[in-house]
Amino acid sequence: MLANLSKVNCYNSTGMSEEERNAMMLESAKENLRNLSFFGLTEYQVETQKLFEHVFHIQFIKDFYQLNETHSMKTRPTSEQWKKVIELNTLDIALYQYAKDLFLQRVKAMNEELNDKSLFPE
Repeated sequence: MLANLSKVNCYNSTGMSEEERNAMMLESAKENLRNLSFFGLTEYQVETQKLFEHVFHIQFIKDFYQLNETHSMKTRPTSEQWKKVIELNTLDIALYQYAKDLFLQRVKAMNEELNDKSLFPE
């Protein structure tokens, strides 16, 4: 978990509404993500590798490659199942969207620094 649970008194649910606790945990996770020197996203393997190499000044021997088909793609959840997944993962979805935006900003900044627009994800 990326959130600092001590900010919301861990799992003690008294004194704060669930909405307040969730908002604080999401903001804490976003702050922790911003403070990481590096993180990557699996759907951006090439960009993740290049950003890692740029941040840590090392080169991988082999390039990463993107594999977009997995066994889980064969599963077709119903609309009710999708609704339940979204309902149960609202905070994760919000954090993921924030992480994706932050990641793409970092890739863009790296590209501008290197003057290489070919690495920018679509």
